Amino acid sequence: MFRTGETFHGNELSIQLQREPGQSPRDSYFNFIYQQLRENGEPAGIMVFTFEVTELVKARQALEQVREASARALGDATAG
Repeated sequence: MFRTGETFHGNELSIQLQREPGQSPRDSYFNFIYQQLRENGEPAGIMVFTFEVTELVKARQALEQVREASARALGDATAG
């Protein structure tokens, strides 16, 4: 659970965004950080930092597909 003064990091929240009018929404990924603000030792608000990581996620997904295909090809080659 989120405790007072603790920073919360969220990873790769997927959101459907329509980037241009008339275009279909597409998956976009964001990392985010919530940080509680304090004044005189009392909670005074929350600061939120959001970073788009769509291209990073897509690159990682492509790499995972290549690794899986390589593992299958290696398995096929050694089995036969």
